[in-house]
Amino acid sequence: MALDQDILKLGATMLGGGAAGAVITAVVTSYRNRIQPVRYRIKTTPVFAKAPKSSTLETVVTIKENGKEYGFASLYLTELTIVNSGNQNAKEFTMGITMGETSRIVNAHCESPDRHHRGDQLDPLSPAQPKQAVDFRLIPFNRKDTYLFHLLSTCTGDFEPDGIKLSSSEAVRFLPRFDIGETLGRSAGEIILEVLKQSISVRFK
Repeated sequence: MALDQDILKLGATMLGGGAAGAVITAVVTSYRNRIQPVRYRIKTTPVFAKAPKSSTLETVVTIKENGKEYGFASLYLTELTIVNSGNQNAKEFTMGITMGETSRIVNAHCESPDRHHRGDQLDPLSPAQPKQAVDFRLIPFNRKDTYLFHLLSTCTGDFEPDGIKLSSSEAVRFLPRFDIGETLGRSAGEIILEVLKQSISVRFK
């Protein structure tokens, strides 16, 4: 922070007048146009865990849908919370949730904050055909908007759900919700230095 302040003072001294205003504009524009951060938090809880290998019992949990029953050796509930922590509003936002190689999603649901928000599931899911990934469209996804996803999944073998990945075609970066190392883009000092370099190169041509 001290280094950024020193560079800001140096930039203002060297540029002065209208050039200083151009630098401030460049800083603000860079901040607004940076890749937008989306914070997330994931919590997975066993609903029904597979019996240990040493057991002679074979345990299975049954899910009924439309009168048909489906058996699973394990079930896990994953709660995923995402927050638009950027500085831009989005009329809609499409994102994907991909489980690890050994996990399959049996059911998914998006809980919107109120009746003026909604999360549409774009891929059908059912106990008959569990999938590794599911996509959602959030309408809208404004600054500070929070959506909660409930994912019911099963795993093969003795594995538990892990390696959950979030993705989107939008210019966003998914970051752990409480990661104090989150960066908001380039520092002011870096932007000032770049503007100074461009200004000097133009002057000496």
